[in-house]
Amino acid sequence: MTHFARRLRRDVPALAGLVTLVLVGAIALAAPWLYPGDPQDMVARPLIWPFQDAALPLGTDRLGRDLAAGLAHGARVSLLVGFAAAAAAVLVGVTVGCLAGWFGGLVDDSLMRVTDAVQTVPGFVLALALVAVMGPGVGTVILAIAVSSWTGTARVVRAEVSSWRERDLVAACRVMGMGSGEILIRQILPNIASPVIVLASVVVAVAILVESALSFLGLGDPALVSWGSMIAEGRGLLRRAWFVAAVPGVAIIITVVSVSLAGEAVTAALDPRDRQ
Repeated sequence: MTHFARRLRRDVPALAGLVTLVLVGAIALAAPWLYPGDPQDMVARPLIWPFQDAALPLGTDRLGRDLAAGLAHGARVSLLVGFAAAAAAVLVGVTVGCLAGWFGGLVDDSLMRVTDAVQTVPGFVLALALVAVMGPGVGTVILAIAVSSWTGTARVVRAEVSSWRERDLVAACRVMGMGSGEILIRQILPNIASPVIVLASVVVAVAILVESALSFLGLGDPALVSWGSMIAEGRGLLRRAWFVAAVPGVAIIITVVSVSLAGEAVTAALDPRDRQ
């Protein structure tokens, strides 16, 4: 923890990203208390510009809905989808990569062929197809993003595990009587945590963007406010009320950049070379 704090003090962008991500998360968690009620309720006249009304600091959309309330409640959807999809994708990717890298041979060939097959379809197209078939909903979006995002993690983990399998450390563990699962979990996975964390942060950022794109296309959960649906509401108002689309757009950019910077900070803090 002391090393992590020292590392953050030296890296101002990483610190800013981590603080911003924590702030976005806090706003998302506090949204029901900050803005109680339905964020889709019409609370004022339409198209109030930001900072014109102290009670509505970010203004209202074309139906008179509070943009600040939508932004706070939309953060819940974006962060939930981003982190849940990343967790599922990393879990599948690490499992597939460990099995392929450790056992090799037929297991490796079979799992990598499946990975190749999934990678032939662009991730967004695959997610779009799955949501279109299964129907809109947060759970469906999380599943679709996870299914389309695990392959990169699987390939990296497979390469790392294949390399570690031949090292003296693993041979010594085998001599000591440790089984395959114990060696993977206790010895290899902690040593390959850095690239996995980097990939996880990338998946979180991509998941937020994909969820926003799906909601923009009308394939998100219609019962929930999301940043993508807010942008979709404002796309027809770019000439006379551009802020309706710009407010959630800026929120997406800030969150995605913060996730990337926070992931880099955690990775650098875990790097043993940096500790030295």
